[in-house]
Amino acid sequence: MQHFQSNSDESSRQEEDDHNGNSAGKESEEEQDGDIYDIKSSLLESFDAIQSSGSFASSAPLAPFVDPGLVVGGIGAIPLPLNKDDADNLIAQCHQAPFGKGEQTIVDKAVRNTWELSPENFALQSPQWNSFISKTVTSALNDLGVMEHEFGSISYALHKLLLYEEGAMFKPHKDSEKAPGMFGTLVICLPSVHQGGDVITRHAKMTKTFTSSGTASASYICRYSDVLHEVTKVTSGYRLVLTYNLISKNFDFRPSAAVNCEELRRVRRVLDAWKISGGDTRLIHQLEHEYTESGMKLNALKGRDAEVVSVLEEACHKTGFVFFLASCEREVWGGCDDGYGYGRSRYQGFQSYHEIIDTVEDTLTLKRVVDTHGNLVGQNMDTHKDMFLKDCPFDEREPDDEDFSGFTGNEGANATQWYRDTVRLRKR
Repeated sequence: MQHFQSNSDESSRQEEDDHNGNSAGKESEEEQDGDIYDIKSSLLESFDAIQSSGSFASSAPLAPFVDPGLVVGGIGAIPLPLNKDDADNLIAQCHQAPFGKGEQTIVDKAVRNTWELSPENFALQSPQWNSFISKTVTSALNDLGVMEHEFGSISYALHKLLLYEEGAMFKPHKDSEKAPGMFGTLVICLPSVHQGGDVITRHAKMTKTFTSSGTASASYICRYSDVLHEVTKVTSGYRLVLTYNLISKNFDFRPSAAVNCEELRRVRRVLDAWKISGGDTRLIHQLEHEYTESGMKLNALKGRDAEVVSVLEEACHKTGFVFFLASCEREVWGGCDDGYGYGRSRYQGFQSYHEIIDTVEDTLTLKRVVDTHGNLVGQNMDTHKDMFLKDCPFDEREPDDEDFSGFTGNEGANATQWYRDTVRLRKR
């Protein structure tokens, strides 16, 4: 009996020690989880406090306006404001505008119903036009927050003449890179009376709507290429626009005067606290804009991305951290409704993707990791959503691409969807 009690007491003490040790371990893990949660929250607050000197999209009237001297092959001079007879003649010379869907370029009037004409089929003969458009580009660059000392490395190229008649529209989309270094689009709304045809832009949970309807005055709209935008249906008249590609050969964005030392000190304090806590060695944050492979370098970032990353670069340098840029891809595969035609997006607009209702696989991969100069340091690295500063990355937007398979035999419909973004990683 005593022997049994003695063993029991020893076992109890051992269990108590094990319990205390396990509790301490759990408390330590919880403390670390709490620390990294605080670090994430503090970093997000610090980044949100850094304001951009420009906007993702902007518009302004063009007054006084210079008539471009539009001359179209097969017609001749087209006076402005545009009248119905000239519009009908212009349509006869145009072709239906296509749009990109995956790797294809297709025509579908349910998605894009617009007439277009390429520059080789028309001319802008006013001797004052080049000077006028150059000044307009300068205004647009200021609107987008491009630094004045970079204006010399930026060019612009006439892309298309577009005509929207009654019923014409273009569902939500993003511009493709039509030339190496293209980062934005400038749209010149020429004098032509119409109703409807508003341009709705959406980016980083913000929406801006620009209208040129109800008047024959001229205006411009500028935006970064990766901004989601749509042209609503024209209800009467004609909307006539010129589009220009904004192209850079050598961006060198740096913080504007609006980014002060306090914002830098705030980020430094968070990084110092992270270093002391000894938490995870890697955190990931999504940039606001998307970038091509050649554009993944510090001196090619756009708008607020440039200013936030510039502050972060300085803070990392002073605290012993390093950071990289990376292209991140989420791949989701699973069952979905067969669905015919096009659905509705969460933005109440057009989308061509099917809703996955039975997820089989959901992965996150850092496809390409580069240093601040764009030099490759890694690729195809698995990652996890817990590393992201924000919860549920990619959950608040539509996928960028899809491979859909309809019902086949006894199998239901399924789809694979890809979400692609540019991210930055901080690492000890």
